[in-house]
Amino acid sequence: MITAAAMLSAMALGGWAQLPRWHYTPLPHNWMNDPNGMFYDPVHEKYHLFTQYLTPRVWSHAVSDDLLSWNEQPIALLNNNSYDSGGVFSGSGTVLRNGSVVLLYSVSTNDKMCAAFPTNPNDPNMAGWTKSSMNPIVSTTTEGQNAPAGRDPTTMWFDENSNKYLFTYGTTSGAVVFSSTGDLNKWTNEGFLMNSTSGQWECPNFFETNIPDLYLLKASTKGKDYFLLGSYDPSTVKFHSLNGANMGASPSQLYDHGTYYASKSFYDPKHKRQILYGWVREERSVNSHGSPYGWASCQSFPRVINVVKIGSEFVTTFNPISEMMLLRNESTHVSYNESLAAGEKTASLLQGISFELTIKYSGSCGVLIREGKNESTKVTFDNTTLVIDTTMSSNNETGHSSSASLKPSYAAGDIRIVADRSILEVYANNGSTVMTRRMYPNEIDSTNIVLISSPSASCKANVNGWLWKESM
Repeated sequence: MITAAAMLSAMALGGWAQLPRWHYTPLPHNWMNDPNGMFYDPVHEKYHLFTQYLTPRVWSHAVSDDLLSWNEQPIALLNNNSYDSGGVFSGSGTVLRNGSVVLLYSVSTNDKMCAAFPTNPNDPNMAGWTKSSMNPIVSTTTEGQNAPAGRDPTTMWFDENSNKYLFTYGTTSGAVVFSSTGDLNKWTNEGFLMNSTSGQWECPNFFETNIPDLYLLKASTKGKDYFLLGSYDPSTVKFHSLNGANMGASPSQLYDHGTYYASKSFYDPKHKRQILYGWVREERSVNSHGSPYGWASCQSFPRVINVVKIGSEFVTTFNPISEMMLLRNESTHVSYNESLAAGEKTASLLQGISFELTIKYSGSCGVLIREGKNESTKVTFDNTTLVIDTTMSSNNETGHSSSASLKPSYAAGDIRIVADRSILEVYANNGSTVMTRRMYPNEIDSTNIVLISSPSASCKANVNGWLWKESM
């Protein structure tokens, strides 16, 4: 049997010990950031994922049957035209009502929106993409459009009454909407979906949730991904947030309380769910080409956005897709019922570098992740607060502590921890509070997983754990 320490030692010799196995990074490895253009192709039954990639930016492209294993495709969008030579920036994919697919994207100059189509729609992988001859389809200099500067167009939605497609993109004043009839060549400014003074909106997202007539509007702004729930009036093309809330006004509006930004979601008609990806940057110094490590950043594990109504309150949850359970190596399963007095800790419950834990608890508990002689990442949780502390994660990187408030009224005492080499995701209270962080253990023995209690309070916990497979 190959031990976790032996595996880590072998990878370290190649310099790739921190590269996640099941969190997507494009090949060949280099710089990567925003997720883009995702869609499900029902004809060929494939998922498509694009990312901002390389410097200057282009779009990588990969396809998957299961959202777990990805097959790399050629670069989808190169920065090879005068209007996008500075870089192909973020955007979205849309499967139109007739089944055809269009990608919308923005450019580095922050003043143009462009479109691209599959070169051969019958190709199961849609490996080639052709830019529209009408590009840019929206521009600050196009007469009559009155387009404000901005970037990152959303997935289009269709309005039955006006027979138009619409999309929105981010500006310094909120999210502006443009509409077009079926040819997608002529676009008209419909005004602002929502105005804002929170600064530049990046990577907006807008969709109807699983609760009919309840909509979610998201913006990446002020360094975080915020969202609002509310109603949408198609006659005025306006979004009205619940209770008149403003974007970015409260931590309770965050998708994720950790290292997470520029997220993008898409609707999966196969399983009737809204799937979310986010850019998880490095928490160590890298340059714009991923040096000195040869790669930089990864995508979060895909999450399902779901809204639950409890009385008069709406709770939004972000949980991993159910396919995650396929990664469990069932032969490594462990289960413990532990009761710890204040200041106690268990022996190692499991040893590994990629794993999943599910915990039902009461009191004030914690887990030491990737613990070794000199390193460990501490995750602590009680009825009110989740904390991830990476100050001791690595003997050659500097970490910090981050915290988030829990929603005690929903699924209290529930924690799910996912570690994939250098990425750590914690889903608390059934995904109503999520935090993502990076950790960089550097020592071969840093593989232990240990349950702890608070120095001043006891902990009771039922723990189930699995190491993750290295291949499917």
